Amino acid sequence: MNKQLRLTLTALSVLPLSLLAACGSESAGDPAISAVAASTKKSSVTGVRWKVDSLTVGGKTEKAPDGAYLKIADNRKVDGNYGCNTFGSTAAFKKDGIDFENAQSTEMACGDALMKFEKTFARILDAKTFTPETTDGGLTLTTGDGDSLKLTKEKPAALYGTKWRVDYLMDREVATRLPAAARGKAWFTLDKKAGTLSASVGCNDISAKASVSEGRITLGSLQATEKMCSDSLMAVERSFLELFKGTVKYRIDHRSITLTSENNTGIGAVADKKTFARTLDAETFTPETTDGGLTRTAGDGDSLKLTKEKPAALYGTKWRVDYLMDREVATRLPAAARGKAWFTLDKKAGTLSASVGCNDISAKAAVSEGRITLGSLQATEKMCSDSLMAVERSFLELFKGTVKYRIDHRNITLTSENNTGVGAVADK
Repeated sequence: MNKQLRLTLTALSVLPLSLLAACGSESAGDPAISAVAASTKKSSVTGVRWKVDSLTVGGKTEKAPDGAYLKIADNRKVDGNYGCNTFGSTAAFKKDGIDFENAQSTEMACGDALMKFEKTFARILDAKTFTPETTDGGLTLTTGDGDSLKLTKEKPAALYGTKWRVDYLMDREVATRLPAAARGKAWFTLDKKAGTLSASVGCNDISAKASVSEGRITLGSLQATEKMCSDSLMAVERSFLELFKGTVKYRIDHRSITLTSENNTGIGAVADKKTFARTLDAETFTPETTDGGLTRTAGDGDSLKLTKEKPAALYGTKWRVDYLMDREVATRLPAAARGKAWFTLDKKAGTLSASVGCNDISAKAAVSEGRITLGSLQATEKMCSDSLMAVERSFLELFKGTVKYRIDHRNITLTSENNTGVGAVADK
């Protein structure tokens, strides 16, 4: 079996997967590799885009990244994604199973977890012979020593109604990943009924009228909010706004899409996972209850598994603060305090303890009729960042005197007499 060859590029070149796969030198008509045993049902494996769910090597199973997939064409050409880089290969159907030969891939650096999975996936695909086993909607590829890939059929994404998550920017044939500040935040979607495109890179909200015809999207005058964000986000946003002027070509490849302008700049995106909200809105569910649980299953097999959730107790719960309130306006905590701000009440000691990630705060606390009355606040005297200190001052101001509290199952709000407050959720 040929050793895998990876293409090292100074920047990620967008090579057509068909070109990557075509680098194999063997003929599709070679009888030595086209003989297929009865147990290897070639027709049930080829022509399907298989989403990689997990990889098991040496008895250890790893969940695959969202973008990992494998597709074998009827002519044995293979394209796929290891989780970060795309690859092309050739599938040889033999009596003892399937070999993947002459694999070549792009070379783009991703996070440590993605690269670790990719390295293992590429190595096993290059070195092993797989026995395929198909089930309704699924495929398992197993090696002689028990290593395996579990895959499921992946539905193609629709142009309209899909939230397309942008992964990279293109300049002619060179693609570069988004700056770190925009990764996971940049997206666009098309609404057929409204005839609009909406987009964001994690800063301003962008919208425009959009008409689609013959592989092209023609956009009207762009509208955008006017927030100022980091330089890197604003740079990506400017690229978006420049791209979306006038008409762009689009090409969908199953769960991926590219938009290309007339001057050959563009973006590449993938269909975002079906979210809970979209599933709930689009499907009709059959409910099935068990002791403490509920499963709602749609006609196409999509399902929601739910369990009864106990309400949180006022005392003994660590309440994680998510937002600050000023009358009826709620704002998220500054980035420096997110995930760090909390408070808790100790019934036995009759105290409240709190922190925003800087100083430790404590006070005597008495609870009565939906109110918490606090005694003199004590706090350590560390100096932290300006944003943390500002949140801390809001806490200290809120906790003077008496605050109203209201618990809604796993959520709590504390409101002062001047209608400022905090909103929090019970920590897991």
